[in-house]
Amino acid sequence: GNDNGDGGTAKVNGQESCAAAAVPYSKIRPLNSADEELYDAMNRTLWKRIEQEVGFAAELAEFRRLQAGVTTLCGRAATSSAATSAASPPPPPDAKDPIARTCYFMQLSSARFLDFFRSQTPSAAP
Repeated sequence: GNDNGDGGTAKVNGQESCAAAAVPYSKIRPLNSADEELYDAMNRTLWKRIEQEVGFAAELAEFRRLQAGVTTLCGRAATSSAATSAASPPPPPDAKDPIARTCYFMQLSSARFLDFFRSQTPSAAP
């Protein structure tokens, strides 16, 4: 379904939610109007601030350039290493290979990074 108010169903993480799939978006929207108004106001404010920010376009272009470079570099590192999957990245590479180690950490979800970080941090328990 879609969520443009024409009776489509709501989606959660790109997939139709079991509970939401039974309720058309057109029925949810009136109940959610305060959230939508807050979102719209914050979105307008954000774009006004971005327009006023000196150098934002250049900074964004530089970020995109760096992101493309890292994506290319990490893509090469992933294809040259053992088979990997997004659901289960390989264990952290040897610290002697800084590119592979950096790419490993950049590909982790926030939750997986925290799990790894916690596993490396000594416990404060007595």
